[in-house]
Formats: sequence, structure tokens, C-alpha cells
Amino acid sequence: MTTPTNDGVQEVVRAKRFELVDDDGAVRGRMEMNGGEPTLSLLNSDGLVAWSVEVSSSGMPRLYFNDENDNLRLIANLEHDGCPALEMLGEDENVRLSVGEDIDGVLRLVMNDQNGNGRIIAFISDDGTPAIELTDKDGKTRRL
Repeated sequence: MTTPTNDGVQEVVRAKRFELVDDDGAVRGRMEMNGGEPTLSLLNSDGLVAWSVEVSSSGMPRLYFNDENDNLRLIANLEHDGCPALEMLGEDENVRLSVGEDIDGVLRLVMNDQNGNGRIIAFISDDGTPAIELTDKDGKTRRL
């Protein structure tokens, strides 16, 4: 800790965890080191994490949204190569829809079935050519 300035404000406060509490003393927010990664979390009135953001060990940000039952439902992040990605998860926390751009500039939208199998894949290649691939339950793919 540092010595307070003339107005009583600390110039620097150091800790491994900070908690934000409501009027009843319930924790509603945290800023902490979590598994070696800096994390900021907001909690709902039941004390469950509703939203969190962290910086990964590769230096890239990740944003998480949970539902009222504490199920992870949405992830927005930058991959280690800086490419953006968005994943929507079902109540079982399996990825059902993902959107992203790979390092070659190819944009992809993937819709998965309940088992996590990519059934509809739409993409635009770096030369601007669009394509859609449909995969049936037996794994046979057809390109449109």
C-alpha cells in the first residue's frame, strides 16, 4: 500500500482479488487473478457469475455470458492469432453455432447438431467466393 495523498486517496492499491458488494454485503462483482489470468466478473443476485471477461495467457481477451442457471451460453473472443470468434452454446454447454474468421481471412458460420457435429457450414473464402456445405446424419457432405 502507498501513503494516501492529501485528499485521502491511495495512488496505488495492490491485491490479488477485489470484490464489489451490494447494500446487503452480497458479492456482485470480482476482479481477480483466476488460473493466472486477470478476470473481471459480474454476479447475479443469486451469486452466480452472469458475465466475465479475461485476458488469456496468450494476451487475447475472452468474454463469457452465463444464463440464470449458471450455464455458459455465449463466448466472444480473439483467438491467439488475433482472429475474432463467437460461439453460442446450448443449455448442455455444447457449441451450437460458431462464427469466426481464420488466419487466411476466411469467414465461417457453423451450425452444429445436438451432438456437436457441424451440419451446416457457410463460408466466404478470401477471394470472395461463397459456399455452403450441408452434412447429413451419416456424415455425407454436399456443397451448394
